Amino acid sequence: MKIKPEERIRQYRRVYELLYKFPLIPKSKMAELLGIHWITLNNRLKEALRNQYIIGPETRKCSHANTLEFVYFFNTEEPDITYMKYREDPRVIYNAQLYGFCNSLVISKKEIEIDGEILLY
Repeated sequence: MKIKPEERIRQYRRVYELLYKFPLIPKSKMAELLGIHWITLNNRLKEALRNQYIIGPETRKCSHANTLEFVYFFNTEEPDITYMKYREDPRVIYNAQLYGFCNSLVISKKEIEIDGEILLY
């Protein structure tokens, strides 16, 4: 069944409003609240993302005075030793070894000197 373009845009808007209000809402619950079938909702969501009525989440550097945490993605020669070093540091909130574009991640309360090549800060 074809719907008018105006109604389709209204559905995009309603989907956006639900995602804004409840970012972790399941598709089944969203379809129930909108009064449409979940397959229709899935199609509307894909269309809205493709046509950029809804834009997906973004990650970007936030350099403000009120920044609470510092996140470092970096490469180091000895990731095991580096992991143990930052595990002992009281300023470090979270520390992990990674695979992929970098081999270490550190999240700290204060700005710290990192041993290694910082890829993303």
